[in-house]
Amino acid sequence: MAQRELAPFDLALWAWADAEVPQSLTSVIAAAAAQGGGPSQITFETVFTEGANPIEAIRPRGVMEAARETATSVELLRLEDQDGPWLLAALSTPHVGVYHLLSSMPSTHPRWQRVDRWVNASRNVSRCFLNHRDFKSIGDGLTEFGDVEVGRWTARDVNDASSVSRGFPVRSRAQRPTYLDAIREAESRMASIRTLTLHIRDTLSMHLRRTAGATYYSGSFQTFEAFVLARLAQAASDR
Repeated sequence: MAQRELAPFDLALWAWADAEVPQSLTSVIAAAAAQGGGPSQITFETVFTEGANPIEAIRPRGVMEAARETATSVELLRLEDQDGPWLLAALSTPHVGVYHLLSSMPSTHPRWQRVDRWVNASRNVSRCFLNHRDFKSIGDGLTEFGDVEVGRWTARDVNDASSVSRGFPVRSRAQRPTYLDAIREAESRMASIRTLTLHIRDTLSMHLRRTAGATYYSGSFQTFEAFVLARLAQAASDR
């Protein structure tokens, strides 16, 4: 591989393969933070496969080099393109054939969009699409920690496929709409939710996507893992 270095979170994640003690994403985040490079975000998409780990099933295209490592509960793919090295990982779940693809890049980044194309081109990797009941289930679980406010939501009109987007800035002493408010408004517009940006003050900030995807921004990763990733995995398993 080229000698250019991975970002701190990716470097800590890559080291998972050589760790002598059991690792978790929580410990990886802590290791990256200890080096002064905690992730600004971690993007996930939950997929299900027919037998093979998704890292085995996808075919990376448009990269100069690729190296793979296997560790307990995770498969790692280190890739090199003209902008340098980056990492894609597939984390196993308690559900057979269900995995979380993850990376430290935004879901809008060209590299992640490349991953989308690899998944679409694979015959053995399938996507899971959330519905309003899934969004509500995730929000319901998070209410244990406080009001689940919406910073932004987007939707698509089921009649003419037009887009709907609503944003709600933080205002002093004013509560933003809740996830239930967003779902109700979307349904009143005959629209299907596509994304929700959710905030629980002092606990969690995150982004939820219809393609069984979520982005962790800040706050308690343990809460995100238990109440978001676990529900995405369950949704994929149910499908």
